[in-house]
Amino acid sequence: MLITLIAFLYIFITSYAVGRYSFHALNRYLFDNPAPIGSAAMYSLTGLGVIMTGAGYYSLLQPIGLSFNIILSAVTLILLITTKNGLPVVNKLPGISVTFLLITLVFILIKTAGPITNPDTGGYHLPIVKWNETYPVVKGLANVHSRFGFNYQYLVLSAVYGFSFLNIPTLHVMNGYIMLLLVWMIVAQMSYINNRLVTRMDIIRLVCLFFALNMSNAMSSISPDFPATALTMMTILLL
Repeated sequence: MLITLIAFLYIFITSYAVGRYSFHALNRYLFDNPAPIGSAAMYSLTGLGVIMTGAGYYSLLQPIGLSFNIILSAVTLILLITTKNGLPVVNKLPGISVTFLLITLVFILIKTAGPITNPDTGGYHLPIVKWNETYPVVKGLANVHSRFGFNYQYLVLSAVYGFSFLNIPTLHVMNGYIMLLLVWMIVAQMSYINNRLVTRMDIIRLVCLFFALNMSNAMSSISPDFPATALTMMTILLL
């Protein structure tokens, strides 16, 4: 569980730094808008998308392991040092929200560090991650297993944060981390906690929270189905 917590912290720091810079750069150069202030969770989510894209291209030439993480860590350090107010800023939440998030964090750590219960993860999710960690893209790999032919960039991201280059078994922490971001977004947006007034969006948020926590068995796997569902919920929450 401690290893999972350390992995979560590393994921957050790297994805936040990359995401915050990318978020503001996209607004500035593509949309010519002053960048709105995003939440730390949104910056992290944006960073995961950018890192996943970069890792996908990197995997064409090199395996995803120590070298990519050295580059990622160096970029993160540079961005945190050179970006104005680069350190994470977390909006202050009421005590009840913080307590709920801490309890949820412990629950997520336990479920994420637990045994894999999704048979597909053992069947082809984890093997694809191991291929990405060991070799660059292998031509004809789908001839070994048809599922290896699917272009799961999320599994490339799982290889980035698998940490097998530390001579430990590949960690399966990404689904748990995305669950944490989802719950964080829901709790931070609850109007009732701040205004004592239940809105229609609060009801939608509670429904999303119920279904998210009901998918807790997915946290120990690296199935791409879970982040697809979580991103759909996050999109609804941003409407």
